[in-house]
Amino acid sequence: SHYGLPFDLQRTSVLFRPTADGRCYTACVSPISAVEDAGAAVGAVSIAQGDDSYSYVALDAGWAFPFFGEARSHLYVGSNGYITFISGDRSYSESFWRHFSAPRISVFFDDLRPAHYYTVSYRLYTERIVITWDAIPEFYRTGANTMQATLYRDGSIKLAYLDLTAMDGIVGLSAGRGYAGVAQTDFSEIYSCGGDEVGHDEAVVLSAGELSPVCGPSSGGTLVKVDGTFRNECDTMRARFVTGRSDMPIDLFLNFDLSGSFGDDLANLRSMASTLMQELEASHPNSRFGMATYVDKPAGYFGSISSGDYEFRVDIPLTSDRAAVQSVLNAARTKYGVDLPESQLSALFYTALNASEIGFRAGARRASAAATPA
Repeated sequence: SHYGLPFDLQRTSVLFRPTADGRCYTACVSPISAVEDAGAAVGAVSIAQGDDSYSYVALDAGWAFPFFGEARSHLYVGSNGYITFISGDRSYSESFWRHFSAPRISVFFDDLRPAHYYTVSYRLYTERIVITWDAIPEFYRTGANTMQATLYRDGSIKLAYLDLTAMDGIVGLSAGRGYAGVAQTDFSEIYSCGGDEVGHDEAVVLSAGELSPVCGPSSGGTLVKVDGTFRNECDTMRARFVTGRSDMPIDLFLNFDLSGSFGDDLANLRSMASTLMQELEASHPNSRFGMATYVDKPAGYFGSISSGDYEFRVDIPLTSDRAAVQSVLNAARTKYGVDLPESQLSALFYTALNASEIGFRAGARRASAAATPA
């Protein structure tokens, strides 16, 4: 969840399900009106927790919880809204570094303060364990935060939230491999489980990097094929494009580098873009495509005005005419660009800020892809 922004998952559950190899998770959301077990429910075990504490919980004999491919026979419930597996944790200051420092489920990682009249509890079933933080205030603040984690025997995880007064915190999964290169995911923007909380086709793919759509290693691949592979002379990238529900159209806006160093890649790019648009159109009817190009800032040491360099240009707004987009791409020619880094970040920035010019639709899944030399 976006750390530092107001929390917006109240009365929502987020379901994570592991992929076949256990290295990735799918995620989808559902509205809720109650959690499964309140702290006073019959059979629930109350945990006496003080400030910045944790409690050891052993699972029933005969089953273990698989988490990022590792079977876990016990866990540690932290008073500050998280679950760890290797050892207990007393951390109270939420940060990406701390979240990703160990295998962890951050249900709502924040500086919370349970006391004897606030309830942290768990309940063991034959196929799941339910852990509830019931009306827990933040440290030195009033208010109440109620959330729950359900860990299933098949490795699925459901995080559920009722009313929370805390403004921000960290929500997510960590394999404990560090956070370098991980981007934040806004879980309030992913797709609904649609009443079928095990439907993988209605989910965003999260990898062992926790928040990235790419599941496989890559050293040189530059494009992603839907549920398949793209090959170039450097490497094969295996990945899954984050497409979500098949009944929701996609607005895919392409950003392509036209600096001089990209000249030998243009032919491959044209072919790959054609395949990508064709497959997305087949899997997600009513999708639209558009294209922008960038070179570099035509000033100083960045680029050359005389060579026609530019920082960003919308070549064709989003349209259902895939052939028109392909025609514009086929006609593209490289420019110059003096310095080594091109203006790809500027291109993505302008894409995010110019939704009306680009033509993004309400009710469509918005996506942008950028191609630039390594």
